[in-house]
This record gives sequence, structure tokens and C-alpha cells, in this order.
Amino acid sequence: MPYLFALPWLALLAFLVFRVRLPRELPAAVSEGRSASMPSVSVIVPARNEAVNIEACVGSLTGSDYPDFEIVVVDDRSDDGTAERARRVPRGRARRIEVVTGTELPEDWLGKPWACAQGAAAATGDVLLFTHA
Repeated sequence: MPYLFALPWLALLAFLVFRVRLPRELPAAVSEGRSASMPSVSVIVPARNEAVNIEACVGSLTGSDYPDFEIVVVDDRSDDGTAERARRVPRGRARRIEVVTGTELPEDWLGKPWACAQGAAAATGDVLLFTHA
């Protein structure tokens, strides 16, 4: 009778052993020789009153291993020193860091999409990557 209680656990163990597969190891990072064929990336960071976070955010982006990227910070009319703090971040591995001063919000636009549009206009990369501070 005790074997009857162990049967579901043995079935589960058999299922795990024969059906569940462990994840494979990720492939190695792209070698430097292939970097020429990779698109350039513009990382766009819309920021409004993010003085507390902006240096850590942009600083973490500058450490990327991607071979060709720039960072465009759009200061969306902040009043807490966000732009000044973003300008102090060292370039790191980024090709450049540009801080764009956002302009007045046009009619029929919302703040975040307008800041993203301004960042996209200043970007030079083949691929646009949007993130938030």
C-alpha cells in the first residue's frame, strides 16, 4: 500500500528526467570582426525631473558592450538640474552622449511621445532604442 502513495512522485520524477530539458548555454558574444556589419544604435532617454536617477541611468548605458552606440538624453523642460547632471556623465563606451533641450509641447501631443520624437530627430543610429530614466 505505501507504494501506491509513492507512485505519483515517481511519475513526476520520470517526467522531469525524460521530458524537461535544461536550457542550453547562450552563444559567445559577437567577435570584434563582425562589429562592422552590426547596425549603429541610438539609445534615447526622455527625462523630466530625473536628477535623482539620470546619472545612474546614463552611466549604466555607457557600459554597454555593443560596439557602436550613442546616447541621446532629452531633457523635457526639467526644473531640477536633470540636463546638467546628464552632461556630467562620462562617455564610457558610447560613441557620444548628447543632451537635447526639449521644446514646448505642441498642441495635440503628449509629453513622453513628444520627448521621444525630439530624441529620434537628434539620433544618428540605424536602430532607435527608447528607455526611461
